[in-house]
Amino acid sequence: MKKFLTAALTTGLILALGAGFANTPSASHGVEIRIPNVLFLRITDGDSNASLENTVVNFDFVTEIDAYLDHVTAVSDDAADPWIGSTDDDPAFGDVIVFSNRNNDWHVTVVATDTGFGLSNIRVSPSGVNESDAAEVGSLWTLSTTAEDIFTGGGRTNGWKSLGFSADDYEIRLDGTELPGDYSTVVTYTIVQP
Repeated sequence: MKKFLTAALTTGLILALGAGFANTPSASHGVEIRIPNVLFLRITDGDSNASLENTVVNFDFVTEIDAYLDHVTAVSDDAADPWIGSTDDDPAFGDVIVFSNRNNDWHVTVVATDTGFGLSNIRVSPSGVNESDAAEVGSLWTLSTTAEDIFTGGGRTNGWKSLGFSADDYEIRLDGTELPGDYSTVVTYTIVQP
């Protein structure tokens, strides 16, 4: 009986120790992942993705009077297109870029404040490469006080993508009949999902 009792106690002790090891303390935690809904548009210097503020495209023919005189003379002689580019040696901005992580289509609109000069005399003729999947509505657009679609379609961009235009792509129509003065407008580009 002594053998049986020793064997039973030994077996009981082994089972008790084994049960203690089997109930090892544990801990767990959850993982939450939050991805923002991103639909952004920025005006940049063309070299980085950083947003520029207070950029101005200049057509300063007061300081470039010879360029103005030569241009309007050529236009009046039917020797030149009335559209002329900016007088900036260093463009106000180098690119307009977009970012979307959505599968849905988006579009970009443009609207401008009234100048007194006539917004239809200011146009943008993109010369860069449109890297986004959005389709250009036209090969150029004139400014208006009514928001107009200039890019449609879009979807996921997989990072920042260029829309393919800069300050260098702005042109104004001059033919010598313009009234002297200082004119200004604010141009606003907006990316929206319909």
